[in-house]
Amino acid sequence: MTAQIQDEIIKFVQAGGAFTTACKAAGLDASTGVQWIKRGSPEALAFKVRLDKAKAHAETRMVLAIQKAASGHSTLTKKTSQKEIVAYEETRFPDGRVVKKPIKVVLTTTDETEGAEFDWRAAQVWLEARNPSEWKPKQEVTGDFTVTEKPFVAAVDEIYGSDKSEAERIEEEDQAYFELDHAKSAE
Repeated sequence: MTAQIQDEIIKFVQAGGAFTTACKAAGLDASTGVQWIKRGSPEALAFKVRLDKAKAHAETRMVLAIQKAASGHSTLTKKTSQKEIVAYEETRFPDGRVVKKPIKVVLTTTDETEGAEFDWRAAQVWLEARNPSEWKPKQEVTGDFTVTEKPFVAAVDEIYGSDKSEAERIEEEDQAYFELDHAKSAE
């Protein structure tokens, strides 16, 4: 994998994208990217470290964004309005006459309001992600039904058609990357 492709993948993952999508965006088949990392060459291991750092950077940025939205942030609202009025200019003559001449005057006012915006949904997302057993919404199910869990391949086949080779390839890539992630953390 060239340095340019590696940089493109890192940039996309750091922005929050998935590794497999980043590979495709860089013009590389995702399975090739996974296999290249699995080979374990020094260059591949260095890339894996950069990839993990990019993923952590993206996650940290999202946590900070959620925290900011949940905690609120200061706002300053400016409202400018203009109003045209007619005023009169008086001219006094020595003989005592007064002539009033109408003139247009535009008054401009600006009102500033300070406040804070909070988004409780951001706090909810954070709580659900951190402690799902406590904070995830509970769903009540009534009636008779049978729940059948379909393997990933069957679900993709049902959605996209019968091209199981594509679904199996996607599942293998995801599993390989998952295993690679956990093998590194076990070291």
